[in-house]
Amino acid sequence: MDAPEIGMLHPHSYGFPSGAAQVAMFLGVVLIYYWRSSRVAWIVGLSYILLVSFSRLYLGVHYPIDVAGGWIIGACLALLFIYTKEPIDRFLEKKSLSFRSTLSFLIPLGILLIFPSRAVAYIIGSAWGTGLGTMLSLKYHLFLPDCKNWKMGVARSAIGIAMLYFVLFVLPGPEPLISFAVALVVSLATSPVCTLLKAV
Repeated sequence: MDAPEIGMLHPHSYGFPSGAAQVAMFLGVVLIYYWRSSRVAWIVGLSYILLVSFSRLYLGVHYPIDVAGGWIIGACLALLFIYTKEPIDRFLEKKSLSFRSTLSFLIPLGILLIFPSRAVAYIIGSAWGTGLGTMLSLKYHLFLPDCKNWKMGVARSAIGIAMLYFVLFVLPGPEPLISFAVALVVSLATSPVCTLLKAV
């Protein structure tokens, strides 16, 4: 950073590419793709991409080239996801739940063994929590039916946010364990709680 006294944050690693811009581009493109019939999807998706990306410049933690690099990588990953999701889904639908569950444990473990770091461990915790929660939800049919109206969606979201708040700010523990708990809450616990509270 050329003028660290200007920046609100002080990074301790290389800035290229911007990870935040990369994730924002990925999520924004995926949102727009799956809700492409809605004008709201374009507004929300583009606003999210631009706000997150320009916050990196405003905070002084990235140069414009870092953000541009994040956009390019994020867009490439989003396109890879869009074009490979359906073939992978078709392949996995033919496999047993135990095979899919084992795969959801082994692939993240392999990534952690190849790239051992705290950041990767944080992501792996999320992957394991999501895999376990999804397996149990499918096995015991704990998932919710589709929303019938926007009020139902708001009620479910409020319950999910309250549960995430509890996990993030009340439960102590190392970051990988917290990421595991957050993913488990999202993929497993939120649906039964919504059902109990009649937010279905």
